[in-house]
Amino acid sequence: MGERLYRTQILLEPLQHSRLRALSRRTKRSASELVREAIAAYLAREEEKSRAAVAAVGQLEQVRQSLMEARNGGLLLLDIPELIRQMREERADDLVRKASRD
Repeated sequence: MGERLYRTQILLEPLQHSRLRALSRRTKRSASELVREAIAAYLAREEEKSRAAVAAVGQLEQVRQSLMEARNGGLLLLDIPELIRQMREERADDLVRKASRD
């Protein structure tokens, strides 16, 4: 272990402390080593969650752009009031068509 280590004090619950000590004795590894390993695994999981979230946001942006292109004939500007007006018009037209069939 050639890298520099930093001393950090943590407080453990009694059950955590006793389980860590038991695992340390059973595996013949120091409690510090076990804690560092657990922290590394936790941080790796959190980093993966962050990468997945960033990827999901990117995918949502692509979907939004595709929807806007399909909806507005290629315009990528998000004009919510105009979209609502168009949707209301389409709904009204649908209701008129349905009423005329009945």
